[in-house]
Amino acid sequence: MGQQEARAKGARAVRCGIYEVDFAAGELRRNGFKVPLQEQPFRILARLLANPGSLVTREELQEQLWGEHSLVDADLGLNTAIKKLRAAFGDSADNPRFIETLPRRGYRFIAPVQPIVADTSVDPMLVATPQSDIVEKTAERTSAKNGSEVDSQAATNGPLAPTEEPIADGGASDNQQFGLSEQAIDERPDRARGATMNGWIASAARPRLRMSLGWSFLFVLLLMIAGTGLLSSLTAWTSLQTFTGRSGAGKGVSIFQSNHRPNRSATGIGGYDLRSRNDQAFAFDYDHSGKLDHLALYRPGAGNFWIMKNTEGAFSPVYAGDGIGGYEVKSSADRALAFDYEHSGKLDYLVLYRFGTDVILVVRNDGEGIFTPVYQQSEVDRAGSAENSNPLTDQTFVLDFDHTGKLDHLVRYRPSTGTMEIWTSSNGRFSRIQTVHVPDDGGNPRDSGAGAEQAFAFDYDHSGKLDHVVLYRPGSGRISILKNSAGTFTPVYQGDGIGGFDLKSANDRALAFDYEHTGKPDHLLLYRPGVGIATILKNTGGNFSPVYAGMGMGGYDLKHASDRALAFDFDHSGNLDHLVLYRPGTGIIQIAYLP
Repeated sequence: MGQQEARAKGARAVRCGIYEVDFAAGELRRNGFKVPLQEQPFRILARLLANPGSLVTREELQEQLWGEHSLVDADLGLNTAIKKLRAAFGDSADNPRFIETLPRRGYRFIAPVQPIVADTSVDPMLVATPQSDIVEKTAERTSAKNGSEVDSQAATNGPLAPTEEPIADGGASDNQQFGLSEQAIDERPDRARGATMNGWIASAARPRLRMSLGWSFLFVLLLMIAGTGLLSSLTAWTSLQTFTGRSGAGKGVSIFQSNHRPNRSATGIGGYDLRSRNDQAFAFDYDHSGKLDHLALYRPGAGNFWIMKNTEGAFSPVYAGDGIGGYEVKSSADRALAFDYEHSGKLDYLVLYRFGTDVILVVRNDGEGIFTPVYQQSEVDRAGSAENSNPLTDQTFVLDFDHTGKLDHLVRYRPSTGTMEIWTSSNGRFSRIQTVHVPDDGGNPRDSGAGAEQAFAFDYDHSGKLDHVVLYRPGSGRISILKNSAGTFTPVYQGDGIGGFDLKSANDRALAFDYEHTGKPDHLLLYRPGVGIATILKNTGGNFSPVYAGMGMGGYDLKHASDRALAFDFDHSGNLDHLVLYRPGTGIIQIAYLP
Protein backbone atom coordinates (compact mmCIF):
# COMPACT_ATOMS: atom_id res chain seq x y z
CA MET A 1 0.00 0.00 0.00
CA GLY A 2 1.38 3.42 -1.00
CA GLN A 3 2.13 6.08 1.53
CA GLN A 4 -0.51 8.43 0.08
CA GLU A 5 -3.22 5.79 0.32
CA ALA A 6 -2.20 5.16 3.91
CA ARG A 7 -2.79 8.85 4.63
CA ALA A 8 -6.19 8.64 2.93
CA LYS A 9 -7.16 5.63 5.01
CA GLY A 10 -5.90 7.42 8.11
CA ALA A 11 -8.61 10.06 7.63
CA ARG A 12 -11.96 9.03 9.00
CA ALA A 13 -14.08 10.17 6.06
CA VAL A 14 -14.42 12.74 3.30
CA ARG A 15 -17.43 14.29 1.57
CA CYS A 16 -17.82 14.72 -2.20
CA GLY A 17 -21.11 16.50 -2.87
CA ILE A 18 -23.88 14.22 -1.63
CA TYR A 19 -21.45 11.32 -1.28
CA GLU A 20 -19.40 10.36 1.77
CA VAL A 21 -16.41 8.03 1.73
CA ASP A 22 -15.70 6.33 5.04
CA PHE A 23 -12.17 4.93 4.79
CA ALA A 24 -12.25 3.19 8.15
CA ALA A 25 -15.46 1.32 7.34
CA GLY A 26 -14.62 0.87 3.65
CA GLU A 27 -17.99 2.33 2.65
CA LEU A 28 -19.37 4.76 0.10
CA ARG A 29 -22.62 6.48 1.14
CA ARG A 30 -25.06 8.63 -0.81
CA ASN A 31 -27.16 10.97 1.32
CA GLY A 32 -26.34 8.77 4.29
CA PHE A 33 -27.31 5.49 2.60
CA LYS A 34 -24.72 2.84 1.74
CA VAL A 35 -23.86 2.39 -1.95
CA PRO A 36 -22.74 -1.18 -2.83
CA LEU A 37 -19.09 -1.11 -3.89
CA GLN A 38 -16.64 -4.01 -4.08
CA GLU A 39 -13.20 -3.98 -2.51
CA GLN A 40 -11.12 -3.28 -5.63
CA PRO A 41 -13.16 -0.26 -6.82
CA PHE A 42 -13.08 1.09 -3.26
CA ARG A 43 -9.28 0.74 -3.09
CA ILE A 44 -9.02 2.68 -6.36
CA LEU A 45 -11.29 5.37 -4.90
CA ALA A 46 -9.14 5.62 -1.77
CA ARG A 47 -6.03 5.96 -3.91
CA LEU A 48 -7.57 8.71 -6.06
CA LEU A 49 -8.76 10.57 -2.97
CA ALA A 50 -5.28 10.52 -1.46
CA ASN A 51 -4.50 13.46 -3.78
CA PRO A 52 -7.72 14.82 -5.31
CA GLY A 53 -7.17 16.51 -8.64
CA SER A 54 -3.84 14.75 -9.24
CA LEU A 55 -3.10 12.09 -11.83
CA VAL A 56 -2.81 8.49 -10.66
CA THR A 57 -1.32 6.35 -13.43
CA ARG A 58 -2.75 3.06 -14.59
CA GLU A 59 0.51 1.37 -13.63
CA GLU A 60 0.26 2.64 -10.04
CA LEU A 61 -3.29 1.37 -9.70
CA GLN A 62 -2.50 -2.01 -11.24
CA GLU A 63 0.47 -2.54 -8.95
CA GLN A 64 -1.61 -1.55 -5.93
CA LEU A 65 -4.40 -4.00 -6.81
CA TRP A 66 -2.49 -7.04 -8.09
CA GLY A 67 1.18 -6.51 -7.39
CA GLU A 68 4.05 -6.48 -9.83
CA HIS A 69 4.10 -10.15 -10.88
CA SER A 70 0.41 -11.02 -11.04
CA LEU A 71 -0.81 -13.33 -13.83
CA VAL A 72 -4.24 -11.64 -14.17
CA ASP A 73 -5.13 -9.38 -17.10
CA ALA A 74 -4.41 -6.13 -15.26
CA ASP A 75 -5.74 -3.85 -18.03
CA LEU A 76 -9.08 -5.63 -18.21
CA GLY A 77 -9.35 -5.83 -14.43
CA LEU A 78 -8.63 -2.12 -13.99
CA ASN A 79 -11.12 -1.11 -16.69
CA THR A 80 -13.80 -3.23 -15.01
CA ALA A 81 -13.09 -1.77 -11.58
CA ILE A 82 -13.21 1.81 -12.92
CA LYS A 83 -16.58 1.10 -14.59
CA LYS A 84 -17.98 -0.19 -11.29
CA LEU A 85 -16.64 2.85 -9.47
CA ARG A 86 -18.22 5.23 -11.97
CA ALA A 87 -21.52 3.36 -11.73
CA ALA A 88 -21.51 3.79 -7.95
CA PHE A 89 -21.19 7.57 -8.41
CA GLY A 90 -23.62 7.73 -11.33
CA ASP A 91 -20.72 9.15 -13.31
CA SER A 92 -19.91 9.10 -17.03
CA ALA A 93 -16.56 8.83 -18.82
CA ASP A 94 -17.84 11.21 -21.53
CA ASN A 95 -19.05 13.86 -19.09
CA PRO A 96 -17.21 13.19 -15.82
CA ARG A 97 -18.13 14.90 -12.57
CA PHE A 98 -16.09 12.70 -10.25
CA ILE A 99 -13.53 10.53 -12.08
CA GLU A 100 -11.77 11.86 -15.15
CA THR A 101 -9.82 9.69 -17.58
CA LEU A 102 -6.52 10.97 -18.92
CA PRO A 103 -6.15 8.83 -22.07
CA ARG A 104 -3.32 6.28 -21.97
CA ARG A 105 -2.11 7.78 -18.71
CA GLY A 106 -4.52 7.22 -15.83
CA TYR A 107 -7.26 8.84 -13.76
CA ARG A 108 -7.91 11.66 -11.33
CA PHE A 109 -10.70 12.60 -8.94
CA ILE A 110 -12.01 16.01 -10.01
CA ALA A 111 -14.96 16.70 -7.66
CA PRO A 112 -14.44 18.98 -4.63
CA VAL A 113 -13.48 16.99 -1.53
CA GLN A 114 -14.03 18.02 2.09
CA PRO A 115 -12.79 16.18 5.17
CA ILE A 116 -15.51 15.22 7.64
CA VAL A 117 -14.47 16.14 11.14
CA ALA A 118 -16.22 15.26 14.37
CA ASP A 119 -18.70 18.00 15.28
CA THR A 120 -18.06 18.90 18.91
CA SER A 121 -20.54 21.77 18.93
CA VAL A 122 -23.65 19.59 18.69
CA ASP A 123 -25.84 19.64 21.78
CA PRO A 124 -24.93 16.40 23.63
CA MET A 125 -28.54 15.99 24.75
CA LEU A 126 -29.59 15.85 21.12
CA VAL A 127 -26.86 13.35 20.33
CA ALA A 128 -27.92 11.17 23.26
CA THR A 129 -31.55 11.24 22.18
CA PRO A 130 -32.54 8.11 20.23
CA GLN A 131 -32.64 8.74 16.49
CA SER A 132 -36.30 7.84 16.39
CA ASP A 133 -37.06 10.71 18.77
CA ILE A 134 -35.11 13.21 16.70
CA VAL A 135 -36.65 12.11 13.44
CA GLU A 136 -40.11 11.21 14.73
CA LYS A 137 -42.97 13.14 13.28
CA THR A 138 -40.67 15.98 12.26
CA ALA A 139 -43.48 17.89 10.60
CA GLU A 140 -47.04 18.32 11.76
CA ARG A 141 -48.79 19.57 8.69
CA THR A 142 -52.29 20.71 8.03
CA SER A 143 -53.43 20.45 4.42
CA ALA A 144 -54.49 23.83 3.07
CA LYS A 145 -56.80 22.18 0.60
CA ASN A 146 -58.86 19.82 2.75
CA GLY A 147 -58.11 20.93 6.32
CA SER A 148 -57.01 17.46 7.44
CA GLU A 149 -54.11 16.88 9.80
CA VAL A 150 -51.26 14.74 8.52
CA ASP A 151 -48.10 13.52 10.24
CA SER A 152 -45.01 13.13 8.06
CA GLN A 153 -41.81 11.29 8.82
CA ALA A 154 -38.80 13.33 7.68
CA ALA A 155 -35.56 11.41 7.80
CA THR A 156 -32.46 13.14 9.09
CA ASN A 157 -29.78 12.37 6.52
CA GLY A 158 -26.35 13.13 7.86
CA PRO A 159 -25.35 14.91 11.06
CA LEU A 160 -27.32 17.70 12.65
CA ALA A 161 -25.91 21.13 12.00
CA PRO A 162 -23.88 22.58 14.90
CA THR A 163 -26.11 23.86 17.66
CA GLU A 164 -25.98 27.01 19.72
CA GLU A 165 -27.88 28.11 22.79
CA PRO A 166 -31.45 28.86 21.76
CA ILE A 167 -32.79 32.36 22.08
CA ALA A 168 -34.63 32.77 25.38
CA ASP A 169 -37.68 35.01 25.34
CA GLY A 170 -37.61 36.36 28.85
CA GLY A 171 -40.94 35.65 30.47
CA ALA A 172 -42.65 34.41 27.33
CA SER A 173 -44.80 31.33 27.58
CA ASP A 174 -43.75 28.08 25.91
CA ASN A 175 -46.30 28.71 23.19
CA GLN A 176 -44.98 32.22 22.58
CA GLN A 177 -41.41 30.98 22.42
CA PHE A 178 -42.41 28.66 19.62
CA GLY A 179 -43.93 31.51 17.65
CA LEU A 180 -47.39 29.94 17.67
CA SER A 181 -50.70 31.57 18.40
CA GLU A 182 -53.02 29.96 20.93
CA GLN A 183 -55.27 29.02 18.03
CA ALA A 184 -52.45 27.13 16.37
CA ILE A 185 -51.65 25.35 19.63
CA ASP A 186 -55.29 24.30 20.01
CA GLU A 187 -55.28 22.84 16.50
CA ARG A 188 -52.33 20.56 17.25
CA PRO A 189 -52.94 16.90 18.14
CA ASP A 190 -53.63 16.19 21.84
CA ARG A 191 -50.34 14.33 22.26
CA ALA A 192 -48.47 17.55 21.46
CA ARG A 193 -49.95 19.35 24.47
CA GLY A 194 -48.77 19.43 28.06
CA ALA A 195 -46.94 16.44 29.53
CA THR A 196 -47.39 17.65 33.10
CA MET A 197 -50.48 16.88 35.21
CA ASN A 198 -51.74 20.41 34.60
CA GLY A 199 -51.29 19.83 30.89
CA TRP A 200 -53.37 16.63 31.02
CA ILE A 201 -56.08 18.35 33.06
CA ALA A 202 -56.17 21.19 30.54
CA SER A 203 -56.34 18.68 27.70
CA ALA A 204 -59.22 16.84 29.38
CA ALA A 205 -61.15 20.03 30.08
CA ARG A 206 -60.66 21.49 26.62
CA PRO A 207 -63.12 19.15 24.78
CA ARG A 208 -65.93 20.09 27.21
CA LEU A 209 -65.22 23.78 26.70
CA ARG A 210 -65.19 23.32 22.95
CA MET A 211 -68.45 21.34 23.10
CA SER A 212 -70.23 24.11 25.00
CA LEU A 213 -68.89 26.72 22.61
CA GLY A 214 -69.91 24.56 19.69
CA TRP A 215 -73.53 24.26 20.93
CA SER A 216 -73.59 28.03 21.52
CA PHE A 217 -72.43 28.78 17.98
CA LEU A 218 -74.93 26.30 16.55
CA PHE A 219 -77.77 27.91 18.52
CA VAL A 220 -76.75 31.37 17.27
CA LEU A 221 -76.56 30.09 13.71
CA LEU A 222 -80.06 28.57 13.89
CA LEU A 223 -81.46 31.84 15.22
CA MET A 224 -79.82 33.73 12.34
CA ILE A 225 -81.19 31.30 9.76
CA ALA A 226 -84.69 31.55 11.21
CA GLY A 227 -84.66 35.32 11.40
CA THR A 228 -82.78 36.53 8.34
CA GLY A 229 -82.68 33.77 5.76
CA LEU A 230 -79.86 31.59 4.49
CA LEU A 231 -77.93 34.17 2.45
CA SER A 232 -77.70 36.76 5.18
CA SER A 233 -76.93 33.95 7.64
CA LEU A 234 -73.91 32.89 5.61
CA THR A 235 -72.69 36.48 5.64
CA ALA A 236 -73.19 36.64 9.37
CA TRP A 237 -71.39 33.30 9.80
CA THR A 238 -68.37 34.73 7.99
CA SER A 239 -68.35 37.58 10.48
CA LEU A 240 -68.72 35.08 13.32
CA GLN A 241 -65.69 33.15 12.01
CA THR A 242 -63.69 36.35 11.99
CA PHE A 243 -64.84 37.12 15.53
CA THR A 244 -63.77 33.67 16.76
CA GLY A 245 -60.35 33.91 15.11
CA ARG A 246 -60.90 31.37 12.32
CA SER A 247 -60.14 33.96 9.67
CA GLY A 248 -58.97 37.55 9.70
CA ALA A 249 -56.18 37.77 12.29
CA GLY A 250 -53.43 35.26 11.67
CA LYS A 251 -54.55 34.73 8.07
CA GLY A 252 -53.51 31.51 6.39
CA VAL A 253 -53.03 27.87 7.26
CA SER A 254 -49.90 26.22 8.60
CA ILE A 255 -48.97 23.29 6.34
CA PHE A 256 -45.59 22.58 7.91
CA GLN A 257 -44.08 23.34 11.29
CA SER A 258 -41.00 22.13 13.13
CA ASN A 259 -41.87 19.38 15.55
CA HIS A 260 -41.99 20.30 19.21
CA ARG A 261 -43.28 18.59 22.32
CA PRO A 262 -43.51 19.70 25.95
CA ASN A 263 -40.05 20.28 27.42
CA ARG A 264 -38.47 19.66 24.02
CA SER A 265 -37.00 22.16 21.61
CA ALA A 266 -38.14 22.65 18.04
CA THR A 267 -36.12 20.55 15.63
CA GLY A 268 -35.63 22.76 12.59
CA ILE A 269 -36.28 21.21 9.20
CA GLY A 270 -34.96 18.13 7.42
CA GLY A 271 -32.16 17.65 9.95
CA TYR A 272 -30.95 21.27 9.88
CA ASP A 273 -31.50 22.43 13.45
CA LEU A 274 -31.81 26.23 12.99
CA ARG A 275 -30.20 26.69 16.40
CA SER A 276 -27.86 29.56 15.48
CA ARG A 277 -28.83 33.22 15.52
CA ASN A 278 -26.82 33.56 12.29
CA ASP A 279 -28.91 31.08 10.29
CA GLN A 280 -30.14 32.35 6.92
CA ALA A 281 -32.57 30.87 4.37
CA PHE A 282 -33.70 31.47 0.79
CA ALA A 283 -35.56 29.66 -2.01
CA PHE A 284 -33.47 27.99 -4.74
CA ASP A 285 -33.98 26.15 -8.05
CA TYR A 286 -31.76 23.15 -7.33
CA ASP A 287 -32.85 20.84 -10.14
CA HIS A 288 -33.03 23.41 -12.98
CA SER A 289 -36.83 23.12 -13.16
CA GLY A 290 -37.51 26.84 -13.21
CA LYS A 291 -39.21 26.54 -9.81
CA LEU A 292 -37.95 27.93 -6.50
CA ASP A 293 -39.06 24.79 -4.69
CA HIS A 294 -35.91 23.93 -2.73
CA LEU A 295 -34.94 25.61 0.52
CA ALA A 296 -31.33 26.65 1.10
CA LEU A 297 -30.21 27.12 4.71
CA TYR A 298 -26.74 28.17 5.79
CA ARG A 299 -24.82 29.32 8.83
CA PRO A 300 -22.38 32.20 8.20
CA GLY A 301 -19.32 31.84 10.38
CA ALA A 302 -19.70 28.09 10.92
CA GLY A 303 -19.73 27.08 7.25
CA ASN A 304 -22.80 24.82 7.24
CA PHE A 305 -24.67 24.94 3.94
CA TRP A 306 -27.69 22.70 3.32
CA ILE A 307 -30.23 22.49 0.49
CA MET A 308 -33.59 20.85 1.22
CA LYS A 309 -35.92 18.99 -1.10
CA ASN A 310 -39.63 18.89 -0.32
CA THR A 311 -41.38 15.58 -0.98
CA GLU A 312 -45.05 15.97 -0.09
CA GLY A 313 -44.20 17.99 2.98
CA ALA A 314 -41.24 15.88 4.14
CA PHE A 315 -37.97 17.78 3.83
CA SER A 316 -34.62 16.05 3.32
CA PRO A 317 -31.19 17.34 2.25
CA VAL A 318 -29.99 16.99 -1.32
CA TYR A 319 -26.84 18.81 -0.27
CA ALA A 320 -25.30 19.08 3.19
CA GLY A 321 -21.73 20.30 3.47
CA ASP A 322 -19.19 22.64 4.95
CA GLY A 323 -19.33 25.53 2.52
CA ILE A 324 -20.27 25.08 -1.11
CA GLY A 325 -18.44 25.22 -4.43
CA GLY A 326 -15.13 25.90 -2.70
CA TYR A 327 -16.54 28.83 -0.70
CA GLU A 328 -16.19 28.11 3.02
CA VAL A 329 -18.89 30.45 4.44
CA LYS A 330 -16.62 30.88 7.48
CA SER A 331 -17.34 34.58 8.08
CA SER A 332 -20.45 35.83 9.85
CA ALA A 333 -20.60 38.44 7.07
CA ASP A 334 -21.05 35.80 4.33
CA ARG A 335 -24.32 35.78 2.40
CA ALA A 336 -25.81 33.81 -0.50
CA LEU A 337 -28.70 34.09 -2.97
CA ALA A 338 -30.11 32.37 -6.07
CA PHE A 339 -29.29 33.87 -9.49
CA ASP A 340 -30.01 33.33 -13.21
CA TYR A 341 -26.44 33.34 -14.53
CA GLU A 342 -27.19 31.74 -17.91
CA HIS A 343 -30.20 33.96 -18.82
CA SER A 344 -32.32 30.80 -18.86
CA GLY A 345 -35.14 32.08 -16.68
CA LYS A 346 -34.00 29.71 -13.92
CA LEU A 347 -32.52 30.79 -10.59
CA ASP A 348 -30.24 27.75 -10.53
CA TYR A 349 -26.86 29.36 -9.77
CA LEU A 350 -25.65 30.60 -6.40
CA VAL A 351 -24.01 33.94 -5.68
CA LEU A 352 -21.88 34.03 -2.51
CA TYR A 353 -20.43 37.27 -1.19
CA ARG A 354 -19.00 38.80 1.95
CA PHE A 355 -19.93 42.13 3.52
CA GLY A 356 -16.98 44.44 4.15
CA THR A 357 -14.94 42.94 1.30
CA ASP A 358 -14.97 42.62 -2.48
CA VAL A 359 -15.36 38.85 -2.28
CA ILE A 360 -18.00 37.54 -4.68
CA LEU A 361 -18.32 34.06 -6.17
CA VAL A 362 -20.81 32.48 -8.59
CA VAL A 363 -21.19 28.69 -8.54
CA ARG A 364 -23.00 26.26 -10.83
CA ASN A 365 -24.83 23.12 -9.75
CA ASP A 366 -23.48 20.15 -11.72
CA GLY A 367 -25.78 17.68 -9.98
CA GLU A 368 -25.20 15.04 -7.30
CA GLY A 369 -24.25 17.78 -4.86
CA ILE A 370 -21.30 19.03 -6.94
CA PHE A 371 -21.05 22.84 -7.22
CA THR A 372 -18.40 24.40 -9.46
CA PRO A 373 -17.27 28.06 -9.47
CA VAL A 374 -17.88 29.89 -12.74
CA TYR A 375 -16.81 33.33 -11.52
CA GLN A 376 -14.63 34.80 -8.80
CA GLN A 377 -14.02 38.54 -8.68
CA SER A 378 -10.61 39.62 -9.91
CA GLU A 379 -8.55 42.79 -9.54
CA VAL A 380 -9.77 43.90 -12.98
CA ASP A 381 -13.39 43.63 -11.85
CA ARG A 382 -12.64 45.64 -8.71
CA ALA A 383 -11.11 48.48 -10.71
CA GLY A 384 -13.53 51.34 -11.24
CA SER A 385 -15.88 50.29 -8.48
CA ALA A 386 -17.52 53.19 -6.68
CA GLU A 387 -15.90 52.04 -3.44
CA ASN A 388 -13.70 49.02 -2.93
CA SER A 389 -15.66 47.55 -0.07
CA ASN A 390 -19.07 46.09 0.64
CA PRO A 391 -20.37 47.61 3.90
CA LEU A 392 -22.74 45.68 6.13
CA THR A 393 -25.60 47.96 5.09
CA ASP A 394 -25.23 47.23 1.36
CA GLN A 395 -28.12 45.41 -0.29
CA THR A 396 -27.54 42.68 -2.88
CA PHE A 397 -30.50 41.29 -4.82
CA VAL A 398 -31.50 39.99 -8.26
CA LEU A 399 -33.47 42.12 -10.73
CA ASP A 400 -35.10 41.81 -14.14
CA PHE A 401 -33.15 44.83 -15.38
CA ASP A 402 -34.11 44.66 -19.07
CA HIS A 403 -37.74 43.47 -18.64
CA THR A 404 -37.19 40.00 -20.16
CA GLY A 405 -38.84 38.07 -17.35
CA LYS A 406 -35.44 36.78 -16.22
CA LEU A 407 -33.70 37.61 -12.94
CA ASP A 408 -30.34 37.65 -14.69
CA HIS A 409 -28.93 40.88 -13.29
CA LEU A 410 -27.36 41.28 -9.86
CA VAL A 411 -27.78 44.61 -8.07
CA ARG A 412 -25.43 45.82 -5.34
CA TYR A 413 -27.08 48.86 -3.77
CA ARG A 414 -25.22 51.18 -1.41
CA PRO A 415 -27.65 53.17 0.76
CA SER A 416 -24.98 55.58 2.02
CA THR A 417 -24.34 56.92 -1.49
CA GLY A 418 -27.54 56.00 -3.31
CA THR A 419 -25.64 54.10 -6.01
CA MET A 420 -26.56 50.79 -7.63
CA GLU A 421 -24.02 48.60 -9.42
CA ILE A 422 -25.66 46.39 -12.06
CA TRP A 423 -23.90 43.09 -12.84
CA THR A 424 -24.64 40.39 -15.42
CA SER A 425 -22.90 37.66 -17.41
CA SER A 426 -22.01 38.14 -21.05
CA ASN A 427 -19.97 35.90 -23.34
CA GLY A 428 -18.96 33.75 -20.41
CA ARG A 429 -17.85 36.66 -18.26
CA PHE A 430 -19.58 38.13 -15.21
CA SER A 431 -19.04 41.87 -14.95
CA ARG A 432 -20.46 45.20 -13.86
CA ILE A 433 -22.26 46.84 -16.80
CA GLN A 434 -23.53 50.03 -15.18
CA THR A 435 -23.47 52.15 -12.05
CA VAL A 436 -26.55 54.31 -11.55
CA HIS A 437 -27.53 56.91 -8.98
CA VAL A 438 -30.88 56.45 -7.29
CA PRO A 439 -32.95 59.61 -6.78
CA ASP A 440 -33.41 60.71 -3.18
CA ASP A 441 -36.72 59.71 -1.62
CA GLY A 442 -37.39 63.24 -0.41
CA GLY A 443 -37.02 62.32 3.23
CA ASN A 444 -34.10 62.60 5.63
CA PRO A 445 -30.48 62.44 4.45
CA ARG A 446 -29.30 58.98 3.47
CA ASP A 447 -28.39 56.78 6.39
CA SER A 448 -25.63 54.16 6.43
CA GLY A 449 -26.38 52.96 9.95
CA ALA A 450 -29.02 50.70 11.45
CA GLY A 451 -31.78 52.64 9.69
CA ALA A 452 -30.25 52.23 6.24
CA GLU A 453 -32.49 51.42 3.30
CA GLN A 454 -33.55 47.90 2.43
CA ALA A 455 -34.07 46.90 -1.21
CA PHE A 456 -35.68 44.15 -3.28
CA ALA A 457 -37.27 43.57 -6.71
CA PHE A 458 -41.05 43.82 -7.16
CA ASP A 459 -43.71 43.24 -9.84
CA TYR A 460 -45.38 46.65 -9.66
CA ASP A 461 -47.47 46.52 -12.84
CA HIS A 462 -48.71 42.88 -12.63
CA SER A 463 -46.58 41.85 -15.62
CA GLY A 464 -45.08 38.78 -13.98
CA LYS A 465 -41.68 40.51 -14.09
CA LEU A 466 -39.67 41.59 -11.06
CA ASP A 467 -38.46 44.70 -12.87
CA HIS A 468 -39.17 47.44 -10.30
CA VAL A 469 -37.11 48.20 -7.20
CA VAL A 470 -38.56 48.81 -3.74
CA LEU A 471 -36.42 50.92 -1.38
CA TYR A 472 -37.57 51.51 2.18
CA ARG A 473 -36.10 52.82 5.44
CA PRO A 474 -37.25 50.89 8.51
CA GLY A 475 -37.85 53.32 11.35
CA SER A 476 -38.21 56.43 9.20
CA GLY A 477 -41.34 55.47 7.30
CA ARG A 478 -39.96 56.38 3.87
CA ILE A 479 -40.57 54.04 0.95
CA SER A 480 -40.06 54.38 -2.80
CA ILE A 481 -40.84 52.14 -5.76
CA LEU A 482 -38.64 52.79 -8.77
CA LYS A 483 -39.22 52.05 -12.44
CA ASN A 484 -36.26 51.34 -14.70
CA SER A 485 -36.28 52.95 -18.13
CA ALA A 486 -33.08 52.06 -20.00
CA GLY A 487 -31.00 52.35 -16.85
CA THR A 488 -32.70 55.47 -15.48
CA PHE A 489 -34.64 54.85 -12.28
CA THR A 490 -37.61 57.10 -11.52
CA PRO A 491 -40.18 56.80 -8.72
CA VAL A 492 -43.68 55.52 -9.45
CA TYR A 493 -44.46 55.66 -5.73
CA GLN A 494 -42.98 57.67 -2.85
CA GLY A 495 -44.39 58.25 0.58
CA ASP A 496 -44.32 57.94 4.35
CA GLY A 497 -45.52 54.41 4.86
CA ILE A 498 -47.64 52.52 2.37
CA GLY A 499 -51.16 51.13 2.44
CA GLY A 500 -51.59 52.00 6.11
CA PHE A 501 -48.34 50.35 7.24
CA ASP A 502 -46.25 53.18 8.72
CA LEU A 503 -42.75 51.60 8.57
CA LYS A 504 -41.87 53.40 11.82
CA SER A 505 -40.03 50.50 13.44
CA ALA A 506 -36.38 49.69 12.75
CA ASN A 507 -37.43 46.02 12.69
CA ASP A 508 -39.89 46.42 9.82
CA ARG A 509 -39.34 44.12 6.85
CA ALA A 510 -40.98 43.71 3.43
CA LEU A 511 -40.95 41.32 0.48
CA ALA A 512 -42.73 40.61 -2.82
CA PHE A 513 -45.35 37.86 -2.65
CA ASP A 514 -47.73 36.02 -5.00
CA TYR A 515 -50.86 36.40 -2.88
CA GLU A 516 -53.38 35.54 -5.61
CA HIS A 517 -51.53 32.40 -6.85
CA THR A 518 -51.20 33.84 -10.36
CA GLY A 519 -47.47 33.36 -10.80
CA LYS A 520 -46.97 37.09 -10.26
CA PRO A 521 -45.27 38.37 -7.08
CA ASP A 522 -47.28 41.60 -7.33
CA HIS A 523 -48.34 42.02 -3.70
CA LEU A 524 -46.26 43.46 -0.87
CA LEU A 525 -45.98 41.70 2.47
CA LEU A 526 -44.87 44.01 5.30
CA TYR A 527 -44.39 42.76 8.85
CA ARG A 528 -42.96 43.88 12.18
CA PRO A 529 -41.01 41.16 14.01
CA GLY A 530 -41.24 41.45 17.77
CA VAL A 531 -44.69 43.05 17.64
CA GLY A 532 -46.39 40.65 15.27
CA ILE A 533 -48.33 42.92 12.94
CA ALA A 534 -48.43 41.94 9.27
CA THR A 535 -50.03 43.49 6.19
CA ILE A 536 -50.45 42.30 2.60
CA LEU A 537 -50.97 45.11 0.09
CA LYS A 538 -52.49 45.07 -3.37
CA ASN A 539 -51.54 47.70 -5.96
CA THR A 540 -54.38 49.19 -7.98
CA GLY A 541 -53.07 51.85 -10.31
CA GLY A 542 -50.49 53.06 -7.81
CA ASN A 543 -52.87 52.96 -4.85
CA PHE A 544 -51.90 50.35 -2.27
CA SER A 545 -54.60 48.89 -0.06
CA PRO A 546 -54.54 46.00 2.41
CA VAL A 547 -56.06 42.66 1.49
CA TYR A 548 -54.96 41.49 4.93
CA ALA A 549 -53.96 43.34 8.08
CA GLY A 550 -53.63 41.51 11.36
CA MET A 551 -51.40 39.77 13.87
CA GLY A 552 -49.11 37.04 12.60
CA MET A 553 -49.53 34.74 9.62
CA GLY A 554 -50.87 31.20 9.43
CA GLY A 555 -50.72 30.75 13.20
CA TYR A 556 -47.14 32.06 13.45
CA ASP A 557 -47.16 35.02 15.84
CA LEU A 558 -44.09 36.99 14.58
CA LYS A 559 -43.51 38.03 18.20
CA HIS A 560 -39.71 37.74 18.23
CA ALA A 561 -37.44 40.42 16.76
CA SER A 562 -35.41 37.78 14.89
CA ASP A 563 -38.42 36.37 12.99
CA ARG A 564 -38.00 36.33 9.22
CA ALA A 565 -40.19 35.46 6.23
CA LEU A 566 -39.54 34.49 2.62
CA ALA A 567 -41.72 33.53 -0.35
CA PHE A 568 -41.44 29.88 -1.40
CA ASP A 569 -42.83 27.43 -3.98
CA PHE A 570 -43.95 24.68 -1.60
CA ASP A 571 -46.12 22.68 -4.01
CA HIS A 572 -43.86 22.83 -7.12
CA SER A 573 -46.43 24.96 -8.95
CA GLY A 574 -43.98 27.62 -10.11
CA ASN A 575 -45.68 30.20 -7.87
CA LEU A 576 -44.09 31.94 -4.89
CA ASP A 577 -47.38 31.73 -3.01
CA HIS A 578 -46.29 30.11 0.27
CA LEU A 579 -44.47 31.75 3.15
CA VAL A 580 -41.57 30.29 5.10
CA LEU A 581 -41.45 31.84 8.59
CA TYR A 582 -38.54 31.01 10.85
CA ARG A 583 -36.82 32.11 14.05
CA PRO A 584 -33.01 31.72 13.92
CA GLY A 585 -31.50 30.38 17.12
CA THR A 586 -34.57 28.42 18.25
CA GLY A 587 -35.15 25.67 15.70
CA ILE A 588 -38.59 27.09 14.91
CA ILE A 589 -39.74 27.11 11.29
CA GLN A 590 -43.19 27.08 9.76
CA ILE A 591 -44.62 27.17 6.23
CA ALA A 592 -47.94 28.91 5.69
CA TYR A 593 -50.41 28.88 2.81
CA LEU A 594 -52.80 31.78 2.30
CA PRO A 595 -55.87 30.51 0.38
